[in-house]
Amino acid sequence: MSLLRRAALPLVALAVVVAVVAGVAFFVLGGKSDDDAASERPTEGRASQVSHAALLDPQDLSGEWVLFSTDNFRNDDGSLPDTGNCSAARTLAAEMSKANINRAQRALQLSVPGYTSRAQVEMHVRIFDKPATAEDFLKRHRTLLTGDGYIRCLSDGFAALFGPNARVRFGDARGKAPRDGVTSAFDQDLKVEENVFQLHTDSYAWTQSNAFVLMLISGPRQLDSNDFVKEALEKAQAKVEAAQNLPK
Repeated sequence: MSLLRRAALPLVALAVVVAVVAGVAFFVLGGKSDDDAASERPTEGRASQVSHAALLDPQDLSGEWVLFSTDNFRNDDGSLPDTGNCSAARTLAAEMSKANINRAQRALQLSVPGYTSRAQVEMHVRIFDKPATAEDFLKRHRTLLTGDGYIRCLSDGFAALFGPNARVRFGDARGKAPRDGVTSAFDQDLKVEENVFQLHTDSYAWTQSNAFVLMLISGPRQLDSNDFVKEALEKAQAKVEAAQNLPK
């Protein structure tokens, strides 16, 4: 498993969606309002079709991005340590897994000249029965990330993965989540054998109709990625528009 994938696991485990890591995808009933969508539970096949069509492809982003994984879920909620600090996050992840109709994931990676670690965009989407369900999970996600317990949970997760030579703390995000979603950022310091890695991860979560979206963007902390984050979010919105118009 790549270093970035291992470093992102505790972050993905909270919402398990696309998102990033980072990542983005949506499900929207084509051309209908949220009220209309709420009365129409999508079939599993339709949910899978639209959500996967909305995922970013390597060619959607500037640079030589390559596909790293698709639909690699790895029992996400189980990757969080079974500690008191992670109790709320494990409960939320398990309840989201039980409630979703379908989900999609994709991770893209890019080699960065001059750095030993890669940049990564990881996208997750969970599709629920109605918009109110997705919005409820977003509210719980926001409450969790704004408390002190979650950063302690991340610290527990990094210690479990990398031992005592790992540290995680809140950082400054390089962008803003769409649709008044939840924006957060984390700085990670890791030492693997004799190599020291200083990583940064932006996390964006939001809802679109009856989908909960997670997007994680990770890479070397020194990279100036503001413009790229903006581009990635804009490209994701364009993919959403195309996915909405897919024929049934």
